[in-house]
Amino acid sequence: MAFQLIASYNRALNSRPLLTKSISTFFIIGASDALSQYIESRLQKKSYIQNFDMKRCFKLSCYGAFYLAPLLHGWYGFLAKKFPAPGMASTLKKLSLDQTFFCSLSIWSFFTAVTLFNGGTLKQGYEKIQKDYWETLIVNWKVWPAAMMINFSFIPLHTQVIFVNFIALFWNSYLSYISNFKN
Repeated sequence: MAFQLIASYNRALNSRPLLTKSISTFFIIGASDALSQYIESRLQKKSYIQNFDMKRCFKLSCYGAFYLAPLLHGWYGFLAKKFPAPGMASTLKKLSLDQTFFCSLSIWSFFTAVTLFNGGTLKQGYEKIQKDYWETLIVNWKVWPAAMMINFSFIPLHTQVIFVNFIALFWNSYLSYISNFKN
């Protein structure tokens, strides 16, 4: 059963890679936000079911499907073309670009999108970035370098987005918490 599911997913990745990655990301980011909302409800000692914000979850899922998945698809494709040689030197170059340029873009875009989803302005999004960027970046560097070393070293290009999505299940819960609850 599990092997059939994996085989079906791989066929979908081969025939419609971006659509498959977008659908996967939609559901995984939705699960991330649901986890974040569960944690928030526990911290507030409120009912998870009664306080679950479906609109928030849907907006974040759409962010994942229509922005993040295409961005990751393109980014990993770019890195694979730019540094095609196997080995540690190529992996370290990919990791360096990913953890400097790309993670900053990801954090900025996430905070801006969530601020806009919550009815805020671009100025408020910028203020959110100023307030929480460095703390988030430091936590990012505790999580992602090891995950990305594995991703760039051992995970085939066509499955890198789904691998990152599963790691991001917890990362996005953290981001959702920072964006929606912490302040």
